[in-house]
Order: sequence, then C-alpha cells, then structure tokens
Amino acid sequence: MPGILRSPNARRATLGAVPARAQGIVLVVNHETATEFMLAAGYIMQRNQQRSNMVLPYAVEYQAKEGNGKSIPTAADSQRWWQERMASMMAKQGRDSSESEGAFPIYREAYFMSVWTFNAGVTSLDFAIACCGKKPLFLFSPKDKSDFTPEFLQPRMSALAGRMLAVIPAKRVFSIFGHTRPIRSLAAEWANISGHSIYTNRATRAVEPFYHASYTFCTPQTFTGARALPANHRVRLADASHIMSVAPLCEEFANDSIIFPLSPEGAVQQAADLIAKRQLWVYEVYDPRTRTAEVVSIVAVTRESDEIAAISKVFTSPEWRGQGFARSIVAIVCREVLKYKSRVVLYVAHDNPAAATVYGRVGFVGVGENRPHPEVEDWIEIGFNNVVMGFW
Repeated sequence: MPGILRSPNARRATLGAVPARAQGIVLVVNHETATEFMLAAGYIMQRNQQRSNMVLPYAVEYQAKEGNGKSIPTAADSQRWWQERMASMMAKQGRDSSESEGAFPIYREAYFMSVWTFNAGVTSLDFAIACCGKKPLFLFSPKDKSDFTPEFLQPRMSALAGRMLAVIPAKRVFSIFGHTRPIRSLAAEWANISGHSIYTNRATRAVEPFYHASYTFCTPQTFTGARALPANHRVRLADASHIMSVAPLCEEFANDSIIFPLSPEGAVQQAADLIAKRQLWVYEVYDPRTRTAEVVSIVAVTRESDEIAAISKVFTSPEWRGQGFARSIVAIVCREVLKYKSRVVLYVAHDNPAAATVYGRVGFVGVGENRPHPEVEDWIEIGFNNVVMGFW
C-alpha cells in the first residue's frame, strides 16, 4: 500500500492543480504496469512533452508491449482510475494491511512510480519515475523549477526513496537522471537508506556526476537552416549496409565516458537496433576513385512523442573532425524532424563547449554563443557505488 505522510480526508480527491508548497497528503504510488502508470499520469506527461521526454516515450513503449497500444489516456480516464484507486486505499486502511506491497524487490523489465500531493480535494502530480531495461532511473516533474525548494523536496524525495527501496532491488539503481535540484535531493535520500553511497571523485571526495548538462531545444522559429553539402557528400537514414561501419562510431561515442563503455559486440548490436528502428542518420563522404562511401558522422533520433523528438549520439570520427560535419548532420536531421515535430530536444554537457557552440549555431536556444533562455534547464545524472551497472 502506498505510504501516506499526512491523512486528511482523501475520499474527495479529484484531479487538478495545486500549488507545490501547499500542505496535504504526499502519496507515492508503485505502478505494477506501464498501462496503469499511463492511466494515472499519462495525460499530464502528454501536456509536458519536453519535460517528460525521458519518461513518457518509455512508458508508451512498455504500454504497447503490454498489448495496450500507444494511445495516451485522457484526463477523464485518469480521474476514473484515481477514483478506483482511492476506494481501494480507503478499504485497506480499515484493516491490518500485512501484505506489504513490494516487500520483496525483484528484478523486472520496468518500474514506474509517481508522487502526488492531495490537498483540499485536489490531486497534483509532483514527480514520476521510469526505470526501464538497463537504463538509469529517469525523473520527471511538471512543477516549475522555482517550486523545488528544500521544504517541498525533502518529504517527497524521502517518501519516494523509501518506496523505491521496497520495490526496486537497490543494486539496480546505478544512477538517477533529471532536473538537478530534485536529483540531488533524491540521491541524498537514496544513499542514506539504501546503503549505496554516491559516486565521488577519489581525489577530492566531492560528488562527481556521471553527466551534467543543459537541456535545450530547437524549434522551426529558432532553426537557422541547413547548408548545402559539398559534392560527393550526403546525409541519410542508415540502413542495414551501414551496421559494421557505424558500430565503431557507436563504440567510440560510448567510450568517451569511462562510466558506460561499450564492447565491440555491444556496439554492433546497438548499431543494428538503431538502424532497425530507423533512428540512426549517417553523414557519408563518397570517394569516386574507390567508389566507396565512408561514414564520418552519426546522429540518432530517439524518444519521440507527438510533438517532441530527441537527438543524441552525435559523434564524428576523430580523423574527420574540424570540417563542420557535426553541424551539417545535426542541421539536416533537425530540418527533417521539424517537418513533423514542433521541437527537437537534446542535452549538451557543461564540459563540452565545442558541442554547445555547434548546437547553438544550428538553433538550439540558450547554449553556445546564444543568450540564456528561461526554458533551458540544468539536468544531472548522479551515480552510486556497489551497483549493477547498466547503460544509456
């Protein structure tokens, strides 16, 4: 049964918005299926597709795997689900509940949880998490970043960490990724109760994030356009013939991080998976003398929802760098994606100013040479020690 921090009358709870600083019940729900998770929170994530880009696409994917398609439940669907959930909760409160939901954590393919505030008969989603496959735990919130005060975060992150420990095997949580303030709060709570300390720099003993980045976006209005390519150059979707030529680039991209290295065999599998899903683009340079084309740069387009698509795995082979290939392929891919999406999103690491400059010149706001933008947020991935490592 979900843990309740306060218990005023919850029978009148309905869906709506409530100020983040309001008092009330804080409730953490463990969703047994992606379908149930989507019934509870799907329509809220749908209204916040940019913020929920690390959670919503995976929830939809697993909902489809469960045989329930990719449609997004409506607010009315969610209200009916909550009415049934609240009735079940109130019935359980009347008896000794010794079943202890999630008392024996087991490995499973995906975990979904949500954190809510109930106040004056109104239900508000505070956070949602997805922990799928062998990926990090991803955290979403529809709240404004100004709401992330210590007073708001501490009880919610404490309750969430407690429910995670009851449901998810502790070694499965190798890292958590999301908006910086909630992630720092959740990491501290998780380390305190799980026995898995936060990953730190051995020399300085300071917290060393696995990844720290700006979350930016490009729209048709900010997009600066794609330049014409030189003769014998082209950018296109990769096909099966590219698997062995792009696998080394996938491997080099992953091995830029000592945290998540990729074996040659794993790189081939990753390349094959991305190509099979039509998610990988390649920049080719054709040599007429040998009649062969060499792949010099790659970009992946993933995590798509109705309005948003993310680009990642932007990588140029070291021997071809400095010739503008990354900017060209990113610009061409953005041009194609923006034909059917309203925004393209990406993360750019704080310690990679060269990439930030490239993205800024393509039209991604608030990075590189562009002035700061209020919608560009600071996101962080914090890792833990003595865990079973996964990968992005």
